[in-house]
Amino acid sequence: MILFFIVLFIIGCSKEPQNYFPLAVGYEWDYRQIINTIIQQDIRSDTLSLFSWRISGDTTLDNGTPVFIVDLSLLPVYYEETEGYILQYTDLDDTIPDTIMALPLENGKTWRVDSDKTAEVTTLENISVIAGTYQDCWKVMFISNNDTLFKYYAPDIGLIKQYEAEVSGDTIFEYTFELVDMFF
Repeated sequence: MILFFIVLFIIGCSKEPQNYFPLAVGYEWDYRQIINTIIQQDIRSDTLSLFSWRISGDTTLDNGTPVFIVDLSLLPVYYEETEGYILQYTDLDDTIPDTIMALPLENGKTWRVDSDKTAEVTTLENISVIAGTYQDCWKVMFISNNDTLFKYYAPDIGLIKQYEAEVSGDTIFEYTFELVDMFF
């Protein structure tokens, strides 16, 4: 009986942490973005656009650090995965990255993204988007200069939803994008 509980304890403790920011050449995520304008309770959908986030290859920074090349719109960005962080560089000669994620994600964890932005893991939720319903998604709040952005990360999928609201006088602009499809 004691051996049974020891085996259960070892199995429970050896569980691999979930990967909430998977990086591998060839991975692609397709998103839909909607911008809503709300003027005195009247909601109007302004923009609907589709875009892809694709890991097209790998390379090294000028200092020799290996990174993944991620195609975003017209410009590439570069991601490095370390034991404790996901780091983003905007150019191959960058020496100071943005900290996109502090690993492992857990409730209450905070980190500084860059000189103006911080992040905090707030809750674990189930989220439905066009691509499906995902269990155990971490909601991460990014705060900078009185702006708050929420991102939702699903295990082994990555970013599935993002939401931000901006207030200007009596007008609210809502920016939402969500996962439509992914290819691994």
